[in-house]
Amino acid sequence: MTKAEAIAALKAGKKVIHPNFLPGEYVFINFDGKFEFEDGVEMTEWDFWLYRSNPSFETNWEIFNEEK
Repeated sequence: MTKAEAIAALKAGKKVIHPNFLPGEYVFINFDGKFEFEDGVEMTEWDFWLYRSNPSFETNWEIFNEEK
């Protein structure tokens, strides 16, 4: 998925992953509207994308499959 598609998936309640994430790492939008990682770390949407401004984050997003 592209970054735009990943944002849409996140806003639809999905968990997403990226090849630059560690194995098992994913992110989702929590009930407070913050981006939250699997370990409970939260950040604003602005902060999340600030640290992912590298062009490699423009593509290759996937929906997290909890069965993997």
